Amino acid sequence: MNNYETYSDIELLALVREENSSRGIALDVLWKKYSKNLYNYCLYKTFNVQEAEDIHQKVWIQFYEYVKSGKEVKSISKFLFKAACFLIKDKYRLDNTTDFTTVEDFNLDEFSDPNNLLNQIENVDLVNKVKFALNILDDDMKSVFLMKWFGDLSYPEIAETTSETTDCVRMRSNRAMSKILKFLKPIIKEISEGDSNE
Repeated sequence: MNNYETYSDIELLALVREENSSRGIALDVLWKKYSKNLYNYCLYKTFNVQEAEDIHQKVWIQFYEYVKSGKEVKSISKFLFKAACFLIKDKYRLDNTTDFTTVEDFNLDEFSDPNNLLNQIENVDLVNKVKFALNILDDDMKSVFLMKWFGDLSYPEIAETTSETTDCVRMRSNRAMSKILKFLKPIIKEISEGDSNE
């Protein structure tokens, strides 16, 4: 019996191209490996659970069809995130509205940043402020920030996905983090002080 989880991405992609029972198993292994980060990116980009699920599913269908047709995929994560970027941009070109999710739908456990400030999020008001902070970023900064911190892509992978230089991507990520932290520091300080007074 094969342990497909030990296979490299190249080996798994080759199995997806074959018309046999290993196709589904290989696709399932790739799903388990890449699905969570891609879904988180879609969710934080759209702030809508249904839209995130729809886009996430469409990306995987595109990926499957592309690979099955025999075309080469050099980097799975880059392919998936690039497809998600295009689908999200197309969606918002057609419908320029954003529905916000409830706290129950918004999985803050997945939200991590290098200073661990956002790990302290505990209430609905702060969740809405985090959403607002992400929405004050311009689209390019927001995409880079989300790919880096939610998608776990490296700067070179983001650069290739966005057709920008690595330095440009790094700068956008740093500026986005700086803006978000600047916006959230007083709020988190207020919460921390409130906790210490109890």
